[in-house]
Amino acid sequence: MAGKADLHVRTTTSGGKLSPAAALGLAKEKGLKAIAIVEHDTLETLPEVAGLSKMMNIEAIPGVELIYEEEAREAHIIGYFVDWHNSRLLSEIARTQTLRINRAAEMLEKLDGLGLHIVYEDLLREAGSSSVISRTHIAHHMFRRRMVKSQSEAFEKYLARGKPAYVQSEQTPVYVVLGFVQDAGGVTALAHPKFGNAEKMIPQLVEEGLNGLEVYHPNHTKSDVAHFTRVADKYGLVKVGGTDSGSGCVGEVTVPYKTVEQLKKKIK
Repeated sequence: MAGKADLHVRTTTSGGKLSPAAALGLAKEKGLKAIAIVEHDTLETLPEVAGLSKMMNIEAIPGVELIYEEEAREAHIIGYFVDWHNSRLLSEIARTQTLRINRAAEMLEKLDGLGLHIVYEDLLREAGSSSVISRTHIAHHMFRRRMVKSQSEAFEKYLARGKPAYVQSEQTPVYVVLGFVQDAGGVTALAHPKFGNAEKMIPQLVEEGLNGLEVYHPNHTKSDVAHFTRVADKYGLVKVGGTDSGSGCVGEVTVPYKTVEQLKKKIK
């Protein structure tokens, strides 16, 4: 079937700049056949998205992006076509959100000890409808307050692994993370494998039932695309891609709609 799809869209619920309605509206305006809403560690947008999808007559794939960290490795696991009523997935997400809130508070304590005072309530106001406070929210606040010259500098000097304000997150084993998505009827994919040493985890993830690999991403170069195309072919993974719209864009990076059909064939 002809048409294009953006399979990595985040809204204001998880650090994006567009509301769910605005994201679907922009996708419709650009003539996309489908988009996947995959918020970080939350499903709360999905009921609204389902209603908007019917009203706007554009396919919106219900999804989630679960963040896994293990020492020097970080993997973002996308789940497509998840059942947002699934109690096991909801329980894990609620637990993860609590852990991330506690982690953010610990990072703020460390920054305070370095002479960089940030009020948690100020972060909440800036985050708006975001479900949890992430390192990205803290970096943005530091940049806005002119504590650093850029968000990248906030990570490089304070928030990245090994830096003075970094706090290791408590982590569920990666095979269990994949299991949560699979239990909810979802199809799994590894997002932006270029980052966080995630590529090293691909063989293990494939053994645990990984279905797809994000080959197309705004921060992937042509060389990256060629490389991850070969990796996907090697392991028989569906080649997905999308805008990862923290920038407020939708449809900047797309894949043919046949990719959606390939993902649907993986639903069990």
